[in-house]
Amino acid sequence: MAGEAKQTKGIRPNFDGFNEDQWSAYKLATTDGNKFHLFYGGAGSGKSWLILFIVLLRAIRARNTRHAIFRLTRNSCEQTLFNKTLYEVLDAGFPGLREQIEAKGGFHHSKLMVTLPNGSEIYFNGLDENRTSKVLGDEFNTVWLNECNEDGLGYAQVSTLMSRLRMRSTTEDGALLKNKMFFDCNPRFYSDWEYKAFILHVNPEDGDAMPREHQWVSQKLRTESNIDNLSPDYVEGMETMGAGARRRYLEGEWSDENTNALFIEKLFVDYRIPRPETVNRPALVLAMLAEQGIELNRITVCSDPATKGNVKNDLHGITVQGKAGYGKDAHAYVLADYSCHGSPIEVCDIIAKAYKEWGASRVVMEDNAGGRWLESTIIQHSPHLPLKFVNANTRTGDKTARAEPVAGMYEQGKVHHVGTFRELEAQMCDWGSPASRKKSPDRMDAVVWGIIELLDLHQEAKPDPSGGAASRYRRLR
Repeated sequence: MAGEAKQTKGIRPNFDGFNEDQWSAYKLATTDGNKFHLFYGGAGSGKSWLILFIVLLRAIRARNTRHAIFRLTRNSCEQTLFNKTLYEVLDAGFPGLREQIEAKGGFHHSKLMVTLPNGSEIYFNGLDENRTSKVLGDEFNTVWLNECNEDGLGYAQVSTLMSRLRMRSTTEDGALLKNKMFFDCNPRFYSDWEYKAFILHVNPEDGDAMPREHQWVSQKLRTESNIDNLSPDYVEGMETMGAGARRRYLEGEWSDENTNALFIEKLFVDYRIPRPETVNRPALVLAMLAEQGIELNRITVCSDPATKGNVKNDLHGITVQGKAGYGKDAHAYVLADYSCHGSPIEVCDIIAKAYKEWGASRVVMEDNAGGRWLESTIIQHSPHLPLKFVNANTRTGDKTARAEPVAGMYEQGKVHHVGTFRELEAQMCDWGSPASRKKSPDRMDAVVWGIIELLDLHQEAKPDPSGGAASRYRRLR
């Protein structure tokens, strides 16, 4: 790092203990164009030690600067970082600096703060309770979020911390100190925010491409690369863990959250068609697709009705999907999710409105108890809707069997979500887990029936209906 010769008097960083992976990560961290850094990998790989070394080096390089280190809770930040890692890094990485800080009374244990001899300050804190909102009154040159994928931490907190990365400071040699943000984790799931932001380079909240994605860099640090700093039997102990724990803590890689999942988040992200927030009406969505050369030749509204209208029961699954192309070249596009609780009349109105606004050619409805319960309302209030009833039988199978060929279409990149449907996608990823057995996959089932219909996955080989809204009510079996 430039300017290392002009640091706190008599203090020079000691790089002798760096392993190969730490050197690679250090080079990323000290490249001006890189602003957001994720260091991930197995436990004991030296991630925290390295980041705290970098934070201290930045604080030494530029006087009177401010740097913040956060973890989910203040207590965990104090115990693992302030009381332990800080002193390890000072002793091994900056010989003599600890003594200088102590001589000037720079360790403020009650405030979890360190003041360096050059006036730079390093704060340690948690993001629990009301502490996240209190951060809004501060500004920093460096922010580090340790264990960034702990339960309770998400992109909302990250966004708050990003807004505090705004202090303007210069180094000892007169250069502007580039503000940077660091994250580290033992990877968990592909659905976690850091995988989306750093690996897929998409916004974790809306799935759109991350602006200035070149600023988001990552480096894997391997446990085996840091073996010289670990006890001889450390890795042997982790090798006895279960498969999921080994993948996270030893191999340092992300996994599917639901090991029985037919659908995984990556399928939605890889083949998603981003939809700006301003494109918020059916006509605008269809126009946007047409501009991209996607001409939908058929649109369906699909419903998996709940058995009752009571809000305590399952939702009425209501989705809209369209098709472009024909035969083996056809692709399906999930356009909208209107799933809701409601009375028969309210659900009927939503279906009828979706049918009209999207220019649909058919309404597909599952012929369960809810479908029969809803049918009489549709006949009375919207007799123009062309209904097709579908039901589970030995040919269509149960919900999982029906979903399998649809999942195959997703894997082939033949199904695209136009925009992000958080509740629908979460339900699809959750299907197959023990928790999913307690609740009907209403949204998922509606999409499954819709894609089966559009891509003719049951090989009914019926021609597409013509006439749309001009068709009279008919019941097809």
